[in-house]
Amino acid sequence: MRYIMLMVALIFGDGAVKNHIEENRAVNETTAYLEDRLVITNHHNYGGVMNFKDDKPHISLFSGMIALLVSAGLFLRSLADGNAIERTGASMLLAGGISNQWDRLKKGYVVDYFTIRIKGLSKIIFNISDWFIFLGGLFLVIGKIIRNR
Repeated sequence: MRYIMLMVALIFGDGAVKNHIEENRAVNETTAYLEDRLVITNHHNYGGVMNFKDDKPHISLFSGMIALLVSAGLFLRSLADGNAIERTGASMLLAGGISNQWDRLKKGYVVDYFTIRIKGLSKIIFNISDWFIFLGGLFLVIGKIIRNR
């Protein structure tokens, strides 16, 4: 039950931030913080990762559905035989996927809103769900390594 609650909190938390950005910023309106290291922007991503295939949003919608099915499978499997790190990772991965896919279904695009200006990341616009997906995958790998030792 705690992993379901974690997912719900992550999904609704990210949704609240996305709604706040959409309601309080014009599209592509940008504000820099922390000596220009953190940039907040209302960006509409019509494609996949880093706007991949943004001219063909149906591809992003389809691939997102496949990713959700895989994530749901990983989540169910982690509940059955995974350790706490794997379960947390699977919860984060699935929550991030659900949140982004909800945007695609509801709005036709994913709301991305922050950039970290450091070497290699300065052109990429993220949202919190993207971090859930990244960290969730990392936790799954770490949990699996620990379990197999």
